[in-house]
Amino acid sequence: MASEIKYQNNVKVVTFKAPEGDLREIVLGKMFEMANIEWTPKVDTAVGWKKPGDFGVNLTYKAGVKYRGVIYSGTRCGIDAFKLCLDENNVFEFPSHYFEEIVGNHCSSSMGIAFQEIVDAPYYGGIKPLNKAYPDIFKFPVDSIKAPYDVFGPRYDSVDVFKYNSKANIFEGYAALKPADILYFSKKTGSGHTRMVSKESVVVRNPDGSIDGAQSKATVIEQTNAWDKTRTDGVNTTWFVNREYTFDLLYEKLFMPVTLSIYTNGAKPKDAFMIFESGNDASSVKDGLKGNIRTTLPLNYALATITNAKGECVKKGFIYNLENCYEIDLTSFNEKLGTEPLEKGEYTYKLIAAISRGTAELEEIKFTV
Repeated sequence: MASEIKYQNNVKVVTFKAPEGDLREIVLGKMFEMANIEWTPKVDTAVGWKKPGDFGVNLTYKAGVKYRGVIYSGTRCGIDAFKLCLDENNVFEFPSHYFEEIVGNHCSSSMGIAFQEIVDAPYYGGIKPLNKAYPDIFKFPVDSIKAPYDVFGPRYDSVDVFKYNSKANIFEGYAALKPADILYFSKKTGSGHTRMVSKESVVVRNPDGSIDGAQSKATVIEQTNAWDKTRTDGVNTTWFVNREYTFDLLYEKLFMPVTLSIYTNGAKPKDAFMIFESGNDASSVKDGLKGNIRTTLPLNYALATITNAKGECVKKGFIYNLENCYEIDLTSFNEKLGTEPLEKGEYTYKLIAAISRGTAELEEIKFTV
């Protein structure tokens, strides 16, 4: 949550303090938090594509059944956004069931949210080592693994990287993986897959020092588009928690070993800021919101609500499914908040917004119609 709020004229500055402690534990802790939240759908919720996608999504969450983990979807939402859809009994409800619209996340967006606890890792561009779009964020865990180059720069598709590097080097990369590192399958076109390492690799070497890929294993946590049918504890989830894969299988499926530079380069996470400039008061809020929200880490969502004297929400504007978004203009809410006139009475307008590290309450204004 926000740890400090300062005011100056119509500007509110919210500080989200940099987390302290082991960086890998912080990242992994965020991932497990998203994987372990328990909830129950209010109605049968069949998640599928609104428009045809390049991989399968066919998941039905049954009303009254308990599930664990944030819903699998394409909207890049963190746990705070997901909790907005839960009532006091953790019953989930959302108006759309489409993969592209329902609040949730998928393999790489869940990991991006976790990484944003410690670094400014924009979602766009994938988890690519030495990417020019966000230099110094990701790298290979061993220097012996290199990316091939062409006239456009380094190529990070799995096929290219695996052709360019020896199997022995890739295996040494797997061996170097530690908790909160990454296994990344990248395709030239279409979707790939990402897994977060949850434990240090188990490495078995042959007498000559080479790695035995059949006996060596990596353990991961991953958000997936399938139910975990290996569980025997009755838990219903699409999150595979502490699933083991042999090095041989990872190599066969072209998963690259990747890590974050901040784990080893001595850098420290920075405080994050949310700057809110408001032009609203009890008179103007009825005619349309004014102002903007700016952040130093990617915004995850912003929510504006109007409730009546009974505490019932009568209008809502929810901005989410954001990609590399660091600013929201409040006029974006006005279509949803102002399309129908309110009945005479007393109302409360409230605005909240979140980054990965938590949610801030930005504005609350009572007004009369």
